[in-house]
Amino acid sequence: MRADLHVHTSASDGTKSPSETIDAALALGITHLAITDHDTMDGYREARTYLDEHPGYARRLTLISGIEVSSQYAGMDVHILGYFIEGSAPELFSALEGARKRRADRALSIARALQADGYPITPEELLASGKTVNRAAIARSLVEAGAIATSGEAFATLIGRGCPYYIERSDLLPSEAIRLILRSGGVPVLAHPWLCKAMIRIEPLTEEGLMGVEAYHATNPPQVATVLEAYASSLGLLITGGSDWHGDTIHSAMLGSVDYPDRCLEKFLAVRP
Repeated sequence: MRADLHVHTSASDGTKSPSETIDAALALGITHLAITDHDTMDGYREARTYLDEHPGYARRLTLISGIEVSSQYAGMDVHILGYFIEGSAPELFSALEGARKRRADRALSIARALQADGYPITPEELLASGKTVNRAAIARSLVEAGAIATSGEAFATLIGRGCPYYIERSDLLPSEAIRLILRSGGVPVLAHPWLCKAMIRIEPLTEEGLMGVEAYHATNPPQVATVLEAYASSLGLLITGGSDWHGDTIHSAMLGSVDYPDRCLEKFLAVRP
């Protein structure tokens, strides 16, 4: 088996459409794929429709429903992956719609401040694009306008935490995200705890209902993955893994590039409703 349980599409901040993502996974021989767009399952639903229209593809690839819910704790970004949510989940998506609106309003405020200082960015064009309005969209717009070389530079010098145009955001608490996923029939998993420096939150969040930890991630050195797996397993948690692929972006790992063990995948799939 070859699995990638953390993948983004153009439904959030990825560059590839859901159908292009499926095609890419099939070309690489991936057998299990989870589309985990930020705060939306639109990409998963579109990919599911695409697979249903191509029965031959569905025989080669198991598509797993997923979402990556943004949350914050003490000024620290903590992302909670939710798997196996198949119903309408009105409580979860109502909360996420409010969070999306707050983030869009925040991004527009950042764009207006940049525009006021002479940067070539138009907030109205961001809205008209039909894509998610967030800091990643602002960074891409600045790069496309030639105002800055890379998206990474935009975050490092202009719109990242501690930079002149950064605005603090209001998100769900991790415990709230976990409860919403559980109430929706899903399995909550802490995303990339090494990357977001949230390892000290694993045990407290387990008491809140956390069911798994993403020990295998593109940013994790092998020794970190080993330690995380052992620690999470000692708490009775599932172990997941994924590339966090975003498509053709300079900072994105390759799709299917994380060596996620079959033993972990089998235990993960066993809890699927």
